[in-house]
Amino acid sequence: MKTLITLTFFSLFFFSTTSAQDFHQLIAKGDSCFSKRELNQSISFYKEALNKKPERLITKENEIIVYSNLSYTYFELSEYQNALEFLFKYIDKVKTVGNDSILAITYNQIGRCYGNLGQNDQALKFYKKSEAKSAEGTKQKAASINNIADIYLQQKKYKEAKPYFIKAKEIFKKTNYFDGLVVTNINLASIELEEKKIETANNYLQEAKDLCIEKQDTFYLIITNVYLAKYYTQITNYEKAEQCLNWTLENSNKINTPQYISESYQGFVNLYEKMHNYKQAFKYLKLFKSVSDSIYNLNSSRDYADLEAKYSLKEKERENEALQQEQQFSEAQIKSQEKYTLVLSSLVIFIMLFVSLLVYQRVKRAKARKLLETQNKEISKSKKQLEDLNFQYEKLIAKYEGNDTDNKPSAKLT
Repeated sequence: MKTLITLTFFSLFFFSTTSAQDFHQLIAKGDSCFSKRELNQSISFYKEALNKKPERLITKENEIIVYSNLSYTYFELSEYQNALEFLFKYIDKVKTVGNDSILAITYNQIGRCYGNLGQNDQALKFYKKSEAKSAEGTKQKAASINNIADIYLQQKKYKEAKPYFIKAKEIFKKTNYFDGLVVTNINLASIELEEKKIETANNYLQEAKDLCIEKQDTFYLIITNVYLAKYYTQITNYEKAEQCLNWTLENSNKINTPQYISESYQGFVNLYEKMHNYKQAFKYLKLFKSVSDSIYNLNSSRDYADLEAKYSLKEKERENEALQQEQQFSEAQIKSQEKYTLVLSSLVIFIMLFVSLLVYQRVKRAKARKLLETQNKEISKSKKQLEDLNFQYEKLIAKYEGNDTDNKPSAKLT
């Protein structure tokens, strides 16, 4: 019986361990495919892991890992509706963990999905949730505030957008976050240009340009030059505008940023229209249309206000770090649960052995009681036989002595 219990325990433990290993191997394969940009294959591995999650482990943490990975992979595929499905499953799980930083990042990601789907009211709702959960004075807080401002900017609510951008910029400056500073300066310049505050717009753009040159960041310098070209076109400094656009077009081709090739063409269209050079304007309009029809159709409707998407490319690293920390937390929980499973199984075995011992003792006592009853019966039988023998002996004595057979003898056989 003891051998059977031991074998059962080790079989269950082996099955749990094997399931856990399979689960983590599938996650690792999915991560490998993601890093190689084999995103559809990555999704297949993550979904297989979700279907094979070890039931004897803490399944909540296992599901958190898979939901996170699936939502982010669908986001990279621009399948935002699918991304939202797993983000909402993910958020239901992490709410119970009580980690506000993870909640802030997740709400922000949900906002980005809605923003890319053109559902700005929903995006704004979740960006505000992200702001509420973000710790004061952190990059995450500033990013959420910046995203709220970006929605207002898209809706042309400049009065609502401006204070949010200023607040975000202050936090980015305190945390010395280059990307955030450049983005907020460009967005603030965009608002000032819309409100015809030309010099203020120039100040923001020059600050962004100086930051890009200091950091030698070509990507953000391209964006800044797009807005500088718009600024120079507005003040009729056409030569400067043309220089900015030529530089932007050249460097967009060098680093392969198709959207800014498109925006450079659009800048040339605006410039030559204002110069009444319609032949050149028409030439760049055809180039702009050919590029816009083939790439980044999703972003074409957002015009210059689509800085959140560009900002998110750099923000991705920060989100990945948080997700990695979350995965480490989940893995630690799983290891803890494995230990818990081992301890619980040991306890079950101990209880079973204890119960077996009690049953064994009970059976043993029952056998002893039965043996005692048998012995008592034998003793009673012997006693009866002894009494009969004594009676016969007394009768013989009485007969020998000539006494009446009914008289009881005085002597007894001992």
